[in-house]
Formats: sequence, C-alpha cells, structure tokens
Amino acid sequence: MRSRISELELRRVRYQIFTGDLRHHFSFQYWKNHWPQLVEGLNSSIDDQEFLRQDKATVLTLDQNVIGIHLLSEYDFSQFDKYDYFKDFPAPAIAKLQELGLKRVQALQYFMIDEKYSVANTLVNFGAIIGGLSLNHQTESKLSASLTIARTDIPVANLAKKHGFEELATATLHNVSVAFMVCLKPKPNPKEEIARWTDYYWARREKIHVGSSNRKVA
Repeated sequence: MRSRISELELRRVRYQIFTGDLRHHFSFQYWKNHWPQLVEGLNSSIDDQEFLRQDKATVLTLDQNVIGIHLLSEYDFSQFDKYDYFKDFPAPAIAKLQELGLKRVQALQYFMIDEKYSVANTLVNFGAIIGGLSLNHQTESKLSASLTIARTDIPVANLAKKHGFEELATATLHNVSVAFMVCLKPKPNPKEEIARWTDYYWARREKIHVGSSNRKVA
C-alpha cells in the first residue's frame, strides 16, 4: 500500500545543483550503485565517464536520503558532431534539430527516482517534479532547447510530453525502446500540486561547487 509523505517532510526536501569534480561526491556513488546495474540488466553496459562528463548533477534529497537524480549538460549545437552525447541520435532527429536553428542547448540525462520514493510507493510524483526543475535550467540560462532520450516502455516519454517535449524519432538504445525528444518552450506540469512543489524547490535551490566550501541559495 502506498504511503503519503507529510507536508512537513515535503518542505524538508532539498534541491541541490552540484558542479565541479563530482568523482567523490555522493551523487556519483549513488549513480554507480544503481544505474550501471540497471543497464547490465538490459544486457548492455556503461562506464563512469557517462556521469563524470556531465556539467551538473541535480539531486532531490530528504534527510540525506536520495529521492532522485537528473544529470544536465550544455552543448553548442552547431558543433554537435564533436560530442559523444549526439552519437546515438538518428540522422532524421539531427536533421529536424538543425532545421530549428538551435544554438546553445542542454541535455537531460540519467533520470532516476529511488524506488522508495517512486509514485507507486509515496503518492508523490517526484519524477515530474525533478523533470520540471530540470527544465527551469533551460529558462534560467536562456537556452534554445532541452533534449532528452526517454524510454517509451515506461512512462518517461509521456511525462516529458506533459512538460513540453516533442518526439523527433524513436529507436532502440541499451536494448529498450526510446524516443529522441526536444523541448523548445517548457511547460509547467498540468497538475497544480506538482507545479506548486516544483516552484517551491526551485525558489530554494542550492548551488554547490564540489571542491569548494562556497555554497549559495539562488
């Protein structure tokens, strides 16, 4: 039976944005303990650089327990052929993106919600919340678009569409069906509760550079 997280607990949730050397940060260790195993379960593989090359590790936590992680990186789209991230995009998807005349873009990667805090267990859709928070980075940095590769065998691609993503193409990656997607104009989640908590955590976001004692709330 699903449990309900209290209002007090929801107000204690922290949204942290980590940059810098993430090698010894807890977000990397958490990712290493979960994501490679998931990929291995799909009869594929992944290495540490998939995490360490990211520009930002964004994390929702409650009392030092990880709720969810989303990794973000920015790219100059005019040089897309220089970045490993775009090597999996089918040619039709790249062609559509080129037609849009994109400049600076961000990629939303390795979206993960801890099973303990999944909507199936908590009645709170933290996946929708962290997705909305990630798109706020697009608006804050005045980027042309956000890109993502979302699984279609689970509701990730459908969730992305609720936030303004459009599907460019589909393919198989790591032995599962995925959609290559772009968001030009982020939308708040249509559910008022999700939009409210997204705004709440964004207003209290913490930017932390790993390796420095400097910490600020933006």
